[in-house]
Amino acid sequence: MTEQTQSIAVDEIELARLIGMSVSFLQKDRGAKRLLPFYRIGDAIRYDLARVRLALATMEEGGAHHKARRRPG
Repeated sequence: MTEQTQSIAVDEIELARLIGMSVSFLQKDRGAKRLLPFYRIGDAIRYDLARVRLALATMEEGGAHHKARRRPG
């Protein structure tokens, strides 16, 4: 997308496609956990991609596992 045609917000169908989740997951998230930030404009729900990316980054788990050092004893 070029800057002129890039949306600042997407609907739940587009977001579900972009993040590999189901629309149902997004709908349940809005009603319960609210892991992903969204805007309600009248009856329409929109997601800011930059804010969603940030929210997903803060939920990241895993990475290198460090073994705890054992004390001699």
